[in-house]
Amino acid sequence: MRITERRMLLQAATQVAKARERVSAASEPVSTGLEVSKPSDDPARWAAGRRAKLRLQVGELREQAIGSSNSRLSESERAFSTVGEVISRSRELAVLAANGAQNAESRLATSKEVAALFDEALVAANTRGSDGEYLLAGSRGENPPFDATGVYQGDTNARTIEAAEGSRLAVTVTGTLFTAASGVDIFDELTKFRDALVADDLAGIQNAIGGLEQAVHQVSLGRAEIGGLQSSLDSAESASVDFEIVLSEKHQRAVEIDPIKAASELALSTQALQTSQALTERIAQVVQAV
Repeated sequence: MRITERRMLLQAATQVAKARERVSAASEPVSTGLEVSKPSDDPARWAAGRRAKLRLQVGELREQAIGSSNSRLSESERAFSTVGEVISRSRELAVLAANGAQNAESRLATSKEVAALFDEALVAANTRGSDGEYLLAGSRGENPPFDATGVYQGDTNARTIEAAEGSRLAVTVTGTLFTAASGVDIFDELTKFRDALVADDLAGIQNAIGGLEQAVHQVSLGRAEIGGLQSSLDSAESASVDFEIVLSEKHQRAVEIDPIKAASELALSTQALQTSQALTERIAQVVQAV
């Protein structure tokens, strides 16, 4: 084999090796979706992409917190709904029992229904969330917020979450909305009404109507507060989704490939490799034939 022929084969093999390297370099971005996958590729772009990725991960945790908080508020709203129904029914019974046509026996029978309603409201007020904690106990979620007599045992500390960068939102209500701190003590009003029925105390029954009316209003305000918190969470969730889109675009610009450009580069490099391989085979055939 002459020196010229050997040099031609060597040059052809070198071109094939370079073409393979180009295909390998073009294949990696297509398979990973990343143009900058390590700091050495482009330190500035890698750092920008890393920052965007970390903020995206934190944002995902915020969205999870918003979702679980919204679920918790929905459970709290159901508890308030039950208590509201109990109070409304009790007020109806108070209006009926205040009728002078009723007697001690009928009022005693009514007192038993009120006692059952009290228990129903107590169970609702001591509802546990899906996480096993008591919804209305404030920061004392491991213990029932109300004791057997309806006295509040929790605290006034509503929970908050970071709903956006640098912004926190309250995401719970407490059982204080059922206490005198918010108007009247709802369970105390039910107890006084029940006792007045047992004692056939007409004046006490008539006085109970006003307290129960206030309690109905109080529960309605509590439900409105829950609705306001849910609305704030919905807005925060929408803003979080918009912000996630912005961060995703930042991450894409920093480190991700341009799919069309990357696919075109892979196609061109593959074509170049095939051409180099075909040329090398042709040169080898020519050399062998000489």
